[in-house]
Amino acid sequence: MFARSTPQFDKGSELTILCIVDGAKKGAENWVLLVSDGFSGPWKEPALDGFREFPGVTGLAAVKKFIVAAVKSAGTDEMSLFVSDDADNWDRAEFPSKHGGLKQDAYTILESTEHSIQVDVLTTWNKNPIGALFTSNSNGTYFTKNIDNTNRNMHGNVDFEQVANIQGIVLVNIVDNADEVLKGNGNERIAKKIKSQISFDGGRTFKDLKAGKDDKLHVHSVTSARNGGRVFSSPAPGILLAMGNTGKYLSDYDHGDLYVSDDAGLTWSGTGLKGPHMYEFGDSGSILVAVADKTKTDKLRYSLNHGKDWESVDLDIEFKVVALTTVPDSTTKKFTMIVLGNDGKSYIFSFNFEGVLNRQCKKDDDEKKSDYEKWYARLDEKGNPDCLMGHKQFFYRRKKDADCFVNAEYKDPVPEEENCPCTEEDYECDFEFAAKDGEGKCELIGKLKVPVGACKKEGDKFKGSSGYRLIPGNTCTKGIKKDEEKEWDCEKGQKVVTPPSSGKIKSVTKTFGNAGKFMEYYYLERKRSASGDDEVS
Repeated sequence: MFARSTPQFDKGSELTILCIVDGAKKGAENWVLLVSDGFSGPWKEPALDGFREFPGVTGLAAVKKFIVAAVKSAGTDEMSLFVSDDADNWDRAEFPSKHGGLKQDAYTILESTEHSIQVDVLTTWNKNPIGALFTSNSNGTYFTKNIDNTNRNMHGNVDFEQVANIQGIVLVNIVDNADEVLKGNGNERIAKKIKSQISFDGGRTFKDLKAGKDDKLHVHSVTSARNGGRVFSSPAPGILLAMGNTGKYLSDYDHGDLYVSDDAGLTWSGTGLKGPHMYEFGDSGSILVAVADKTKTDKLRYSLNHGKDWESVDLDIEFKVVALTTVPDSTTKKFTMIVLGNDGKSYIFSFNFEGVLNRQCKKDDDEKKSDYEKWYARLDEKGNPDCLMGHKQFFYRRKKDADCFVNAEYKDPVPEEENCPCTEEDYECDFEFAAKDGEGKCELIGKLKVPVGACKKEGDKFKGSSGYRLIPGNTCTKGIKKDEEKEWDCEKGQKVVTPPSSGKIKSVTKTFGNAGKFMEYYYLERKRSASGDDEVS
């Protein structure tokens, strides 16, 4: 793969290539990672932990501004992840010690932000899988848990989606009876009780989806949805469609109805379209299209006001829909549908909404005259604009009842930002610091670098990191200041001394005194016994 596989990865040469090849011997346990600045080489094997090369590299992935390499430990099912933002320098990804590490085929790298990596890790048996969602810090190395009991399937797909083009809004499905599923030791006959959750702060906190005043909504996500591509959102800013139901838990797909949200998931309402439907977005959200799914119909339904009202198109033949699609950026007014007719033949329909509305939308400084509204992407519980990554994000999008088309083909909506005052949430732990479990306080876990000329005598102090740094990409201004340097006792620091090289080979002997006896350590691999319990071999 090319290092610059994503627009966010801008380090190194445009020709930098990474590939996995056989090592000294054939077999996956001997595969190694090679990197070159061109097809002709030279090729080099990077030190993945900063010190040594690793065999057993089984996978590579480009995740926004990161490249992630998966490495399998020989003779075990344990996996390690190594992360780089320049294809040259690599670091090992660290997960909380309580989690117990990654296992082969037991994690999924999810759609991530430009500032962190999100990974879902299997926590139960793979026959009836449940996971836990983790998010990294800004350099992709230290992971913290966001939410337990995420719903997965046996193929590693996870009920998870970032709302397109909007920072910090995440939808997940969780398993409410996870303890019961876990006690079943992978018995897939124990039905999962699934609930839907949404986060408006990048996964720090989650809450229920709301339909109406009091109803909780549960929606079909990646593991059960029938739509291709994104499940809920398109590049149309803030407009979401979903198949689901109200009540305590998610019901079967066949028993769901179509719901819509035009505030990025904060509130939902029924569309009036009962039963399962396939759906698509067009003209940057100006057109919503839906067709009845898994049942016979002769109509296509569409809405021009964010799903508030729906019109129908009679198609003269009865059919079952196979697929409904449009261009990936959802900006065109054209749609394609593949159906199976009563005669057993397949048909392709093409729909063009070009002539439905003849006027081009216009933007005016007078909001009352304008066809566009200033729409804030993130709202708090009171419906007021909220901050994430140090700013409020807003779009100018077509008003719900404007009788015009956007006609901005092949252009993604461009967000604009208003900076916010800095708060606690805008800072993360600096290098050599880590947050205590369950607390936000960053504590020193290593040694700070002592500035040149400091710590010359006993009792001296030096200035170093406060333990906090502004999250890279965060644009907050003023407010609280947590990243100013503070004084440290010299015992908390470490001088970096690099003596000049003599050019000669030098031997240094270290004596360990009364070290006692040496011991060998063996890795104890867990296996499943016939009874379904863990046993150690």
